[in-house]
Amino acid sequence: MPDLYRNNPITANGSYDLAVNMGDVYLFTLKGTFGGATVVMTIQSNVDKSSFDSVADGSWTAQTEQTLIPSGTLVRLTVTNASGSTSIRTNFVPIS
Repeated sequence: MPDLYRNNPITANGSYDLAVNMGDVYLFTLKGTFGGATVVMTIQSNVDKSSFDSVADGSWTAQTEQTLIPSGTLVRLTVTNASGSTSIRTNFVPIS
């Protein structure tokens, strides 16, 4: 899987992973041009590392800024319906 550190901005369909600290508080942002794209967030299960759990209200078709407290150590953003104009930047900033 590509990781978000090297794949920002996101311009194509695919799954993009970011390692986080479970239980820490983050300010999560998605900004830029979606161009019809949908971004869905899931978090790797803390019990079964082969599965990813859905996130409540974790699907976006436009810019967002939200507080996130991950229940696992790997966040996955899956992008579908990207077009030639899709250019989405994402950021996870720890909040102390």
